[in-house]
Amino acid sequence: MSVAPSSEAVLRGAIRAEGIRPPAFCSERSALWTLLFGARPFAWMAVALLLAGFGGWAGWPAAALCLLVAQRHFQTLVHDGSHGLYHRTRPINDQLADWLAAGWIGMTVDNYRRIHLRHHACNGSADDPEHVSFATVAEAGGLPTLVLRYACLSEALRLVRKYYGGARRSERAPGAADRRSKRPFPHLHIVATQLILVATFLATGRPALYPIWLYLAMSWSPLLSRLRFLVEHPGDNDLTVTTRSSHLERLLFAPLNFNFHFEHHAWPAVPPYRLPRVHRHLRAIGFYDRHPEHANASFVGSLVRRDRAQGALGEAIR
Repeated sequence: MSVAPSSEAVLRGAIRAEGIRPPAFCSERSALWTLLFGARPFAWMAVALLLAGFGGWAGWPAAALCLLVAQRHFQTLVHDGSHGLYHRTRPINDQLADWLAAGWIGMTVDNYRRIHLRHHACNGSADDPEHVSFATVAEAGGLPTLVLRYACLSEALRLVRKYYGGARRSERAPGAADRRSKRPFPHLHIVATQLILVATFLATGRPALYPIWLYLAMSWSPLLSRLRFLVEHPGDNDLTVTTRSSHLERLLFAPLNFNFHFEHHAWPAVPPYRLPRVHRHLRAIGFYDRHPEHANASFVGSLVRRDRAQGALGEAIR
């Protein structure tokens, strides 16, 4: 029985049909760049501690924003770890990804990978466990309702079941083997990193930052991931979009070059620190001139424009 090609295979086939290849060095790994990427969320956490300690009451909102930026970086590092950012050997990679990124936001890279690889294989279809479209958001009350659900923690239990409890068989990529972690304490890194967080906030005299951290991890950070997905995969198909955006938008929606999302889906093995070079190569050879549907200028602008368009479409249908 023949197996239908995944959307990822179709995308890469279209790239090959045009004879497009990124520069050879873009597949090279760099321990220095991995270290620099992995250190960034900890730097943002340090800034948050400083702001909460020396900024008075006005410093606390800024500290909370820095914590959110740190979590966005951790989330991206979990994604990159699921693609082998830290080491070519999976057990070593997963240990590093869990302790240096996933544990701090209550995740395991193994669980995330089983869900995420199915997204790559089934992008835009009913089998994509990550998929959300503007049509489904509009049916559920629109973007304001979506934001409110996350802000009020209405989505928290679903997130715990999805990521903390592991992926169901139906959420794995087609044909993927069950490589569930055999470690005796697969969630030890979560307990340990959360205890380190509590100890750090207590030792620095800022214990109130920990409940803020937990709230952000269960509300605004996953909301930003959901909104980012709406921009990167806007339709009920396998369309994948790169968003250039502003520096602030990238910090909140897609740090560590996650905004170069078309490049990532076309060449998943390319490390994230090489994606800007791949993007420049595609622009230089005129790819985005021929395929403007794969490029976008702003996360917020795209969300507003497409949400309004979906609303107008709904009114026309009614």
